[in-house]
Amino acid sequence: MERVLQTSDDVRGKFEREYTQELTDLKDRHARELEQAKNHLTDLYERRVEHLKERNDELERRGLKVEQDYRDKS
Repeated sequence: MERVLQTSDDVRGKFEREYTQELTDLKDRHARELEQAKNHLTDLYERRVEHLKERNDELERRGLKVEQDYRDKS
């Protein structure tokens, strides 16, 4: 009987260790995936901001050129 109880405890302990390891692995993978998604969104945001800044600068230059052309013709 003692041997059966010992085997049962061993099996339960092994299961708990495997279960705990699997949960830890899932948590780690989830954290990595979240970090990757965050980095990807941050990169997209930064590229979009840079694009909008460049577009704004271009439009300001065009506006100044149009004003200058208008003054020259007046």
